[in-house]
Amino acid sequence: MKTAHFTIGGELIVPEMENLEGLDYAIVEYGGDCCGRNGVEDFRRIYSLTADEILDSGVTPVILSLPPVEISRWLDAGSPYLWHESVNMELCRFAHENGFPFIDITTPILKSGKIAAYLDKAGTRLNELGRAFVNTLVSDRLALC
Repeated sequence: MKTAHFTIGGELIVPEMENLEGLDYAIVEYGGDCCGRNGVEDFRRIYSLTADEILDSGVTPVILSLPPVEISRWLDAGSPYLWHESVNMELCRFAHENGFPFIDITTPILKSGKIAAYLDKAGTRLNELGRAFVNTLVSDRLALC
């Protein structure tokens, strides 16, 4: 099984894609700052454009949920936490409506009890250990497809 990872950054533009020939899956994830300025509609638009480009190459897009945020850091802010949850729900809905595999990385990270160990100092992005954990989740899930 051949895969490639594409990250959509905070500026919400279609990631640059090199030759997709020979790939089975293209994993699409958000790598921008948590609680960005963009709304749910912006995410749906950019994920749709990205998925269309991947599909045009004959490759199956795989949508990842956002990693969790450390809720204790965000509870007082309220709005950033709600932004995170609404985007995650939209990504799940988008994948379901389009028949794309969706991999929930949020729940396994939460269940691991190692949230702080998997996130950067700001508690909003995966660190190296978190990325390795997610790569294992993705490989295990795609092996079942």
